[in-house]
Parts: sequence; structure tokens; C-alpha cells
Amino acid sequence: MRRQFVLILALSLLPAASCVSGHADVKRQPPIRCVNVEPTNVRVEIVVGGSPAIVYPDGRFRWIEGRRGERFAFRITNDNPFPVGVVLSADGQSLTADGPATARHPAYVIGPHETESVGVWREDLRGGRELVFTSVERSLAARKGDRRNIGVLGVLVWQLEDKIRIQQPPVPMTREGDRSNSKSGRDGASSAEPSAGIGVGTGDRVDDQAYLTDRYRRVRVLGTVSLYYDDRAGLLRAGVDLDCCGEPVPIDRRQSEPFPDGGYRGVSIP
Repeated sequence: MRRQFVLILALSLLPAASCVSGHADVKRQPPIRCVNVEPTNVRVEIVVGGSPAIVYPDGRFRWIEGRRGERFAFRITNDNPFPVGVVLSADGQSLTADGPATARHPAYVIGPHETESVGVWREDLRGGRELVFTSVERSLAARKGDRRNIGVLGVLVWQLEDKIRIQQPPVPMTREGDRSNSKSGRDGASSAEPSAGIGVGTGDRVDDQAYLTDRYRRVRVLGTVSLYYDDRAGLLRAGVDLDCCGEPVPIDRRQSEPFPDGGYRGVSIP
């Protein structure tokens, strides 16, 4: 699938299959796996280890549990008959440009009825760094010297209009702000910042081909929503009910058979 970029930003999440509305009273809702950006027909999942993370509704807030060292990605599905543009953020920092996220930052263009997974902080048009939950001190926001918004992921959705025009040169993506702020981020990490909790940091460099384009015109912002995160201790301190669906039943893996003889029934790949 070809990835495209267009200027735009934000953070919105909605439910699918069992998603909840971005504006519903979700205080009594059970855990879900995705969130819907109302009223956009756009669904957002946070994928960890190949599976959507559980989302715990808590009033107007939605929480996911993060663990240090876990890689994660945004998985966005556009169920509209027109393309949309999404700008992603983590801890208030843009994942497609340098600095605090804004609606004018480059956005991923997702075609009608398409799904896109994005798991990198983009450094340039060729790729970027993996998104990973880490300590607050090692988070991307702390490295940039701005910890005010640690603990929230964002997705802003634009409606786009396909206007085929003369292609403009790709917008360069620089990291000057990151270089200039990284030192202040380390110096500011100080005693005032508690060591508890987690933030979003960056892992290994990965290839993730994408480019910016002037093909699409932004029509209007369809919606935004926030997804909050913390480690388990932080969620419990916030009063999030993590036991509402019960703990998974552990399996005694010593009972697993490497070659269970059940008779040959042909090959059926799900």
C-alpha cells in the first residue's frame, strides 16, 4: 500500500466491532479494543505485540496499559468512501514532524476503506524510530524538554479532497528542534520529575517509506479524541477498573502436545 502525507494533525480514536462512540457516556462500558473518531467512520487501535491493546473506558477518558520496553503502533481504518488524513502525536509531540503536534503537520493519507499501521516517529521520508513505552526520563517528550503532556496519544482526522495537481517537491523533515532541545530535556530531567510512570520513547531505526504530497486538499477536521496510557500502578492510582473483565485463565503449558494425533482432516488455514 502506498503511503502518502499531507499537512494536518490531531488525535482521535473510536471503537469498532465492539468500539464505543467518542461522545458516548462510557463510564459503565466494558473494555474495548478500538475507539471511533466521531462522527468520522474512522477506527483507531493501539497494537502491541500484533494484537489490539485493551481500552478501559473511564468516564470521558479511555486508558490503555503500557509496559516498559513494549513496541506499539497506531492502526487506523478508514471506513469512508473518501480519503482522510491523520496526524499522530505522543505526549503532545508530533510523530510526523519536529516539535509539539499541530494540525498543520504532515499527515498520513489513508484511502477509502483502507487500513494503515504506523509504528514510528518519522525522522525523514525513508523511515524513523520505533515507538516504544519507556521510562519518563527516556521519553521523546523529555528529550525535547517538554514533559507537560506525557501520558496521552493523539490522532486528528481530516477529510480530504482528491485534487490532482502538479506535484510539489516533498516537504523536508528536519530534526533541528530535536537536536537543540535534547540537551535541555536531559538537564531538565531533574529531581522534580518522579521516576514512576512511563512515556513514549523511540527504539531502533526502521525503514518506512512515505512521502509528502500536495495532491489532496484539506476540507475540514472531522474529529479528534485522546487515548491516555500509564503503567499498571498508574492506572490503579487513577482508579481505572482493570478487573472488570477478569484475569485471563493461565494455561499449564506443560500439557501442550507437539504432535497431537487427531487424524488428518485436510489443510484449513484461517
